[in-house]
Amino acid sequence: QMVQSTSAIETNATLKNYLQSEDNEGRSITLTGGAYTPSEGLAPGALPYSGDALLANLGDAPLMRLFALGPTPADPSELRMYNMLDGNVQSIGDGMVNLQAVYGINTTIPATNEVTQWVAPTGAWKAATLMDGSAASRLNIEAIRAVRLNVITRSALVEKDDVSADSWTAFDDDANLAVAGTRTDEQRKFRYRQFEQIIPVRNTLLVVENIE
Repeated sequence: QMVQSTSAIETNATLKNYLQSEDNEGRSITLTGGAYTPSEGLAPGALPYSGDALLANLGDAPLMRLFALGPTPADPSELRMYNMLDGNVQSIGDGMVNLQAVYGINTTIPATNEVTQWVAPTGAWKAATLMDGSAASRLNIEAIRAVRLNVITRSALVEKDDVSADSWTAFDDDANLAVAGTRTDEQRKFRYRQFEQIIPVRNTLLVVENIE
């Protein structure tokens, strides 16, 4: 849960809109009056948090962004950035028509920063499951060491004749990850380029380095 708090610090932790903090003085942070604060305070529905719950201060200007292709799923032509906190949408790249991603994970014990397996974002690794708050999902999140992206871009110029293949494949080096698609007659009159990039998840890497 993400909520907005005020700057006031109180000692009364019994009120509905308070969550006991983890400091040595047992102080609480008031959550009333914030634009993004639910009326019931910090609680997942009607269920209270356990004594193991932690409160993280994200600062006065946290960022929570979602990247996707638009303007519609059926006709993507640009990369868009969605601000999950205020709902604003910003176009940050034209000519992008396909974006695929897989996770590089490490489940060894003790954990290391080496990617031992690539997994598709499905099943236990899809976004809805990773964010369900379960212990299993927490362990899966901690196992993610990198994200591998595959991007297909398209030229702005429409050619008179077909200049591109009638199909494409992302992650074609691994049959378990491969994603394939086809192009219509109209789409084949554009030129395409395909790129791949592996991005380390640095926050997770730092945790492992501190343990070692």
